[in-house]
Amino acid sequence: LRLRNLLQFGPDFTRWDKLVSAGIFWWSMLLLAINLVISAWNVFIRDWPVSWWSHYWMITAIAFPLLIAVVTLIWFGIGGFMDMAQFFRALQTLRRDARDDGRVERAETQAQESRSQPAAKVHLAPRSARP
Repeated sequence: LRLRNLLQFGPDFTRWDKLVSAGIFWWSMLLLAINLVISAWNVFIRDWPVSWWSHYWMITAIAFPLLIAVVTLIWFGIGGFMDMAQFFRALQTLRRDARDDGRVERAETQAQESRSQPAAKVHLAPRSARP
């Protein structure tokens, strides 16, 4: 029961991927701890008034998820536009293969053809360079 096993970091995780994954994990653990403390308080000490509950759920169920959604929208929007720009730059320089008619053939046929003539490959920048 190690933290590394819980988070399941693979060999292709960048430092940023690990930070985001661990952040999501610890955020979930924090919310779990908060809910356990509040539940214990309401069961063993005394019940919260309705106004406390309304503030609690306003913050944890509306404000924080809204903030996270806005940050995620900006983050994915910037990354998506960067990826599209990179994609269209790659399409401009891509060498077309006139033999490619879109069919999917068996692996043996493809292997024989690839030995006779190498196909063009597109190389994109690594994900670690993106936000």
